[in-house]
Amino acid sequence: MEPIYKQFISETFNQNGKLVGIDFNYPENYNFGFDVVDVLAERYPDQKAMIWLSREKQEKIFTFSDISEESARAANLFKKHGIKKGDVVMLILKRHHQFWPIIVALHKLGAITVPATFLLTEKDLVYRFNAAGVKAIVCTGDGDVAGAVDAALPGSPTLELRFSVNSPSRDGWIDYDLAVRDEDSVFPRPSGIEEPKADEIMLMYFTSGTTGPPRIAAHSHTYALGHIITGVHWHNCRRGGLHLTISDTGWGKSVWGKLYGQWMAETCVFTYDFDKFEAKDILRVMQDYKVTTFCAPPTIYRFIIQEDFTEYDLSSLEYLTTAGEALNPEVFKRVKQATGIEIMEGFGQTETTLTICNLHNSKSVTLGSMGKPSPQYKLLLVDSEGNRVEPGVIGEIAIDTREGAPVGMFLGYYRDRELTERVWHNGIYHTGDMAWADENGNYWFVGRTDDLIKSSGYRISPFEIESVLMEHHAVMECAVTGVPDELRGQAVKATITLAPGFTATDALADEIQSFVKKLTAPYKYPRIIEFVDELPKTFNGKIRRVDIRSSDAQTPPAALRSDDVMFEELDYKDFNAVLPLIQLFKRSVNENELGKTQLSALSNAVSSGNIEFFIAKQEEEIIGICSVSLVFSTYTCSDVAIFDDLFVLENRRGRGISRKFINYVFEKLKERGVSSVWSCSKNNSEQLKSLGFNLMLGDLLAWKAK
Repeated sequence: MEPIYKQFISETFNQNGKLVGIDFNYPENYNFGFDVVDVLAERYPDQKAMIWLSREKQEKIFTFSDISEESARAANLFKKHGIKKGDVVMLILKRHHQFWPIIVALHKLGAITVPATFLLTEKDLVYRFNAAGVKAIVCTGDGDVAGAVDAALPGSPTLELRFSVNSPSRDGWIDYDLAVRDEDSVFPRPSGIEEPKADEIMLMYFTSGTTGPPRIAAHSHTYALGHIITGVHWHNCRRGGLHLTISDTGWGKSVWGKLYGQWMAETCVFTYDFDKFEAKDILRVMQDYKVTTFCAPPTIYRFIIQEDFTEYDLSSLEYLTTAGEALNPEVFKRVKQATGIEIMEGFGQTETTLTICNLHNSKSVTLGSMGKPSPQYKLLLVDSEGNRVEPGVIGEIAIDTREGAPVGMFLGYYRDRELTERVWHNGIYHTGDMAWADENGNYWFVGRTDDLIKSSGYRISPFEIESVLMEHHAVMECAVTGVPDELRGQAVKATITLAPGFTATDALADEIQSFVKKLTAPYKYPRIIEFVDELPKTFNGKIRRVDIRSSDAQTPPAALRSDDVMFEELDYKDFNAVLPLIQLFKRSVNENELGKTQLSALSNAVSSGNIEFFIAKQEEEIIGICSVSLVFSTYTCSDVAIFDDLFVLENRRGRGISRKFINYVFEKLKERGVSSVWSCSKNNSEQLKSLGFNLMLGDLLAWKAK
């Protein structure tokens, strides 16, 4: 028997077996719950639909028959409590197994489902309840999400019903798990005005808000059909396989990868209800359950490649895909080296289904490219005036809907006609994402329109620089943004989280800058590098460059530059002013802070002239210190100084301050007749070489005056 999805489409393939054309055929009352789930339950009642694993590794297996019956019970329960066609129901269910029968039940009823993340606060919930007109919520008992819902209740007049899942009894809430047991396992298809229609709203998502507040993208029942390409031709799912997509059910990625396309491909989905992602844990689960196809955002792959793949048997893996952000070539290469499998990248938005992709049976994958337009979409690349751009020229990705919107594309922003018309007018939908296409039709991601950096007359793609940075072994994650610069308009800044084993130092910042300079045009390298513990992200893991730009905009431009830093010798009477910086330096290199006896000895050495301190200042703030010990003569060299330490505040590193600082110190020493500066430090040898220590004297590094 042919897979169920084939009754809704006709396909055209090229000589390699790659999909190149698709046409849809569906009834006006098409419904995923009745026409897919219930039909699969009739055909294959005992076939596995989902393997679910709790955080404690407790396993549950659900057949298509189980899902069909559970969804019927849920639909009957919701109907009993007054939920009907057109009512808006929010689901906050993490990765709980109840999500699947509940969303299918709501589809059968014709209610509008709004999946949401468990990370929402009271303020977030009030906004969403009112913006979408939410009537009911089905909410996890984990954490204090239910408490946030209760707190939001006074400001949410439309919210009437609260259902709890995996939760002890709570005042004002209906215990879903208890109540659903008594409901009938058959739910007849509604008729008349209560029957859901294919073109009516089925599902709504609040967008991730990478550049502004969340908007509500509304999708019809045909959205599920739009994911046939996703599950069948991109994820390469098939009957007998086991597919894992890493995503919380609060995000669109979840129904992209754990529901519609996969079940229409008749595969089993694997769901692991973990609390915190750990690469080792995920790899072990994939090994033990013999996952065949896997999809995750690039962020997940970036963590996975830090692990030793030889410790896991991943021989069951057949196919890898990614979406959510652009995939850096370095991650692609390292995953392929470890598994032998190429990651097939895809691109889409909350407002669409899979739009650009590397489909199954693509003859080859062009490294760094998102792929080619999906046969489902007619794409254009346009300039700011709406004119098509030539190959090689950056333009905005737009969808041509003049001959009709593609199946799976959103209906518009819910209750916001003005915003809808702002991005979708004259038959063209503007995605806000920038890319360029090569002569072969491959699309190359550049960034959001707001993310492009304009520096010295050049337009610079953040993603291009991020891809180069990701090739450096010290970089775990990064975000490239533009910061105000009086000379260039914008200067390129890289905000970086480091891989395990690396420490934020000025030397490392210099090394990374030099690394980028070698691999890109000189004007593209990040003039500013900031090391951080973590990058700002949306709830679903996308990097919020807008937050970095906003933070930098609040910082005076002078603080982001090095050309206004002043250097001077420290007057002894000002010695106490640098003590906090000395102690900070000691802590930064994991040394004990100086005690009273040591501070007294150091103070005496400074007052007697045995140790000289130099300082770097910016707007009267001391941001760096350098100390040089007693100037003396040896049998082989006269006028030698011993270099002690150089320290610049972490938030000022990567701007060339250290290099200017050390040059200043060298010049001052040279004026006094010092011909050589020695350093006994072995730990900082690479940094010292980059700062001008150009000789080796046995085990000593030295600077020699020219």
